[in-house]
This record gives sequence, C-alpha cells and structure tokens, in this order.
Amino acid sequence: MSTETSSPEKSRYMGRDINLATAPNGAITNTEVLRNLAALMAPEPKAIKLVDGVHSIVGLAGFNVGVIEGDTGLIIYDTGDSMEDGHKVLDFVRTLSDKPITGLIYSHSHYAYGARAILGDAQDVPVVGHPNVNRIAAIAAGGGATFGVFDELGPLYMARAAEHLSNFVPDTGPDAALGPKFIFKGDGFVPVNKDVADGEEFEVDGVRLQAFTKYWSDEDACLTLFLPDQGVVLNNLFWPFMPNLYPLRGDAFRDPRIWRNGIKQIRDLQPQALHNVPGLPIIGADLINETLNNYMDGITFIFDQTMRGMLKGLGPDELRTFVQLPDHLREFPQLAQIYGEVPTFPPRIYYEAVGWFDRDAANIFPPSPQFEAERIVAGFGGRETVITAVKEALEQQEFAWAARLVNYLYRLDPLDEEVRALKARALREMGQRSLGSILRSFFIGQARALEGKVNIPTVAIPKAKDISQGNIDMLVDNFRVFIDPTRCAEVDLMLSLHFSDVENRNLALIVRRGVCEFVSNPSANPRQPDLSASLTRLAWAKLFTGEATARELVDSCEIKAVDNTDAVTQFLEMFDPFDPADNNTIPAIG
Repeated sequence: MSTETSSPEKSRYMGRDINLATAPNGAITNTEVLRNLAALMAPEPKAIKLVDGVHSIVGLAGFNVGVIEGDTGLIIYDTGDSMEDGHKVLDFVRTLSDKPITGLIYSHSHYAYGARAILGDAQDVPVVGHPNVNRIAAIAAGGGATFGVFDELGPLYMARAAEHLSNFVPDTGPDAALGPKFIFKGDGFVPVNKDVADGEEFEVDGVRLQAFTKYWSDEDACLTLFLPDQGVVLNNLFWPFMPNLYPLRGDAFRDPRIWRNGIKQIRDLQPQALHNVPGLPIIGADLINETLNNYMDGITFIFDQTMRGMLKGLGPDELRTFVQLPDHLREFPQLAQIYGEVPTFPPRIYYEAVGWFDRDAANIFPPSPQFEAERIVAGFGGRETVITAVKEALEQQEFAWAARLVNYLYRLDPLDEEVRALKARALREMGQRSLGSILRSFFIGQARALEGKVNIPTVAIPKAKDISQGNIDMLVDNFRVFIDPTRCAEVDLMLSLHFSDVENRNLALIVRRGVCEFVSNPSANPRQPDLSASLTRLAWAKLFTGEATARELVDSCEIKAVDNTDAVTQFLEMFDPFDPADNNTIPAIG
C-alpha cells in the first residue's frame, strides 16, 4: 500500500516528502504533475488519423476537434469556446482539406461558440446537438448560469469559474498556471437546427451517424456520436484524467452513476477508435476496452466506497480520507488527478444524499465562525502563541494544519499583514504540492490575493451591453434576489415595466413586506400596478449590473416613470446596487 493510503494524515499537504520540479513556464509544481501532463496531453497541434476519413485535431487549446469526411465536404465535431478558437480550428482544418464545411456537431455547449467563424457565410448547414444546447446558450446570452443549480447565482458561478480556471495566477513564473486558463466568451454561437434523441440514427453529407444523449459528464447536454460504418466514437465522457466529479467552482450534482453508465455505453459499442474532447484519442479495440473498464472502475470505486463509508456512519470530512483509490487505479494513467483531486469528491456525494448535517447533534447549531475564532485564539494563549504554532506547522510541512490554524487569526483581522503572509505561504506550499490544476489555482490565486498582487471578485458581473439582448424575463426575475428587506419591511407596491424595444413585452415586480415577486404577465394578474415605467433592455441591464444607479437612469430618462418619478426611483432603490469596491473575496490591502 502507498504511504498516502496507509496513513491519510501523512498526505502531500501534511508532511509527506514531495519532489518539486519547475515546468517550462516556470511553475513550481509536484513532479508527478509534469509526468502526467507529458503522457496525457498533446504539446502542440497535430492531426491524428483514427480511420480512413476521420481525424482528431489535438493540441489546439483545451479541447480537441473531430473531422469527418462526407460525400462532398467536412463534418466538424466541436468548434471551441470563442470566435478566436473557431478561426484556429478552421485554419488547421484547411491544412488537411479545402473541402467545404457540410455539417457541425456539438459534443456539448462548452465548445459551441466558435461555430460562426467556421461556417462563415455558409447557409443551410446542419448544426447537430443535444436538445439542451440552445437553452443553455440562451441562458448564457442573458448573463445567467450555464452551469450550477440556480440561474440567480450566475454572477457568483462565473466568478468562481474564473478562479477555478487560473485567471488569478500568472502565465509564467513560480506561481504560473498549469491548467486551462480562460473565461467563457460565447460570441460565435450558431443555434442547433437539428437536435437529436437518444439512440437516433441520422445522416449528414452521406455519413451514417448515431447519437446518444442520455448520459452526461460536465453538463446535461452531452452528445456521444457513433459512426457505425467506421467503428468510431466521438465523445465528451471519457477524459484523459480523473473525471471531475465535483468542480470547486460549484455546479449541478454530477451523478457518478450517470457518468459511469455513459462510459459503459461507449465500451459496449466496441469502437475501434475513440475521439475524446480533452486529451488524446485511443486507437485499437482491446486498448479502448481496457482503458474504459479502468475508467469505469475508478468512478464506481469512488461512489461505492462513499456509500460504504456513509453506511458505517462516516461524515463528509471523514470520507475525504476514507475513500482511497487502490494502487492499480491510482496509478492508471487516465485516472491521474491532474484536474480535480479525489478527496474533494465524497463530501459532494454526501451532501447530495443527506444534506449538510453529519448526524452529530453538536453540529446542528454551531457557534458563529467569528465566535469560534475568538475562543480558539484565546484558548491557544492569544495571537502570538497561535503565530508560533503556525510557524512550527509550516516548518514541519503540515501546511493544511497551518492554513486551518492561521485562518482563526485571519477571521479576527483579515488585514493583519503577518497573518496574511503566513496564510499565503501555507496556501502556496499546498498549491505547489497539489496534483490537480483546479486546486492549484485556488491555492495560489488566493495566496496572491493575500499578498495584494490580485483581487479576486466575489461575483463576476457581465457588461450591460453583453446581456441586454438576452432573455429579459430572466434578467428581471433574477433581480428580485437583490431585495433588501430592511428597506421595505412595510412596503406593498407593484411596479409595471414596459420594455419599449421588445414588442408587447410588459413585466412587473411586486414588493410585499421584504419579499419580491416576479410577474411575467401583468395583464393577467388580478392586481393593478401602483407604479409604471418605460425603459429599454439596455437600461435594465445597466441597473442590474450596477453600471448606473436607479437615480441616474431615471434622471437621464433611460427609465421613464409614467406618473410618480420619485416613487419609481425609491422602488428600485429597495434593491442592492452593485458596488465594485465591496466585490473582493479577500479584502484588498490599502
């Protein structure tokens, strides 16, 4: 058994000796990370022939592209997450063939935003995708959450995604990123004009295809494509590393059983070649079968052992160390933990199963974090004693304990420079030892924020112009969660909103003693509006994003009150305005 398996506390974050190395971009990292990246990812763009007429283009960015030759042109599987990506794809495809593009197929919504660059002025080209892709793209266009549980939290999810995707660490130097680094741009989407059902057989440019849509990985819009005549599968279910069963950014629950069953479905098709959205393709039926069996077993082990631990009465924190992959799976290349890490997965499964309560009654009503910090620091003997203990933990390479301990001091005074420096050191050391790029990004990004090198936003507010053409119903509905109940405890008013740039679109908000209700069809509502205003979608987007205050929009007549100008302004001022100065997860220095 490995050291980590037999002694979980002696982990890479708690004193186990780790060999560090320097990546080509200067990043200081765990040597194991560089070994895994070299084995699993393409270092530069190239085309790999799967079978006659089918290629994988790898190494362009954080995704791969499938190219299928049809009777008259080329069918492209995935287009990138921006117009820039789409142009890269097209340029590389043109090194293979000058045939026209006769079809697009989306593996899922993430890589559907380079399509317009690839299609150009082409008309009547089939764009094939999962039935959910257009809905997800529409939500994104309106500034909503394309992942996560609640659309109302779109700005929060996007800010967490920015941290997840290394946007607060540099490109070069010791703190440099080792994983994907981008933010969703979404500027080249072409809607699906042929959505497909699970198991549906269809044809594009003379190529016989079959779609599978029942199972999914990182969103419920995955399309696995089977070419029965060529024995090829193209998919977004098999990744070249441990499947990220819980993303730290937050997301809808990724049921391991659904992901596993999707892999099983691919295995049972017995493909001769496998194109994967991330990572390298796999060629050869026997190798594919062995690889997919091991991948399935890794997912099954994590889920089943979490269930086993729960049946033994273990709570979410205990499950982190209870679920330990056996050596043959931990050492299997395609289960390398270079994106997410296994100990972060079982707690999410636990919370999905039974919620936050770990069944210890002492945890039903815990003291506030502030109260706990005060008592812990006092019990240790005060600030200086805790500082000494943190330094001792750092010297013993007990970085996880050092970070936990120093956090009590940080909670009492987040501007204490010595405390911030100690916490930053602990987090950076953990980041350098981590295997997963997601964990590294959170550890090192927050270390840099503590040092005043970056500011990490609590929410990522989109630009008004970017969301003003989206779903106005969603934008008005989501505004209701900004209501400040202390400003309207005795208010009972209905405001009708007429959007002058959308034909016959009237919406309303009712504020009723601290609660806001969205009304999608005011004319059918039994209540008559107390106040009315006329505006454009852009004006509302400015209010939503904080680019202008209610008073500024009313004074400039971008929001035109039909009757009582002051009352309309006061109504809109009952909602929290967005203030960039308060939008830092870690308080800014100075």
